[in-house]
Amino acid sequence: MSKIQIIADGGGTTTNWCSLQAGRRSYFSLESYHPSFWNSEFEERIKAYWNSKFKLSEVELIFFGAGCYRLDKRMEAEEMFKRIGFTDVSVLSDLHAAGFSSLGKQSGWVAIAGTGSVLFNWSGSDVLEVVGGKGRELGDEGSGHYFGKLVFEAFESNELEGDQLDLLLDRISKHDLEVLKIETRFSELSSLLVNDQGLFSEFHEQSIRLFFDSYLNSGSVSHIQMIGGYAWHLRLVFSKIAKEYNVKIDGVINEPIEPLVDQIALFTE
Repeated sequence: MSKIQIIADGGGTTTNWCSLQAGRRSYFSLESYHPSFWNSEFEERIKAYWNSKFKLSEVELIFFGAGCYRLDKRMEAEEMFKRIGFTDVSVLSDLHAAGFSSLGKQSGWVAIAGTGSVLFNWSGSDVLEVVGGKGRELGDEGSGHYFGKLVFEAFESNELEGDQLDLLLDRISKHDLEVLKIETRFSELSSLLVNDQGLFSEFHEQSIRLFFDSYLNSGSVSHIQMIGGYAWHLRLVFSKIAKEYNVKIDGVINEPIEPLVDQIALFTE
């Protein structure tokens, strides 16, 4: 019996999965598997889940994860998956997932703008150069997190307009806002306000302009592919501002799991 192949695209908020068996694909989503969430309770929970769904010795796992760009983090992730029962494990970063899903075997520049943000140069098989990707404390301009951070800072300094404040507090309580601050989970504000772009357009534009100033202001990059929920929902704003920097956005992918699975099939043919 051939192995079941499971491919994962792990972000900072959710992880999207696809299991392949006998030519059939099954897609599903689970919690984030970002390394910052790994602890004994997390491992026990996911161990119980995976062992209830599959005989893990018969599974080939290919995991692409946020927070797994450094080799030591990839090795840590492989060890964690082996501890919960997987035996055939490969780990790459979410940058590799973005590169494969958007450009495949072609080369070019790719930007991720989801929970966090980063820009990188893709060779057609690997990451050549990374710009940004400093994390929530130092960067992530043009991401859901950075937008949420700007909104929270305006709330905390009493700078929100009346209709903005009313809508924000209709979606989330002051107590829960404080929890987001403590846990630095500002990207959740982006999800809560995703259908109200116009009312908060100044914050989106500020965040996205900072993205281009920080990552693409040298003029050396003229075309990019974009990946991620924030890029997808704000694609018109990204495109408008990109023109001011003489950058063309050639394509935007919301969730890369389906094209990622397609590309892995091509690479393994």
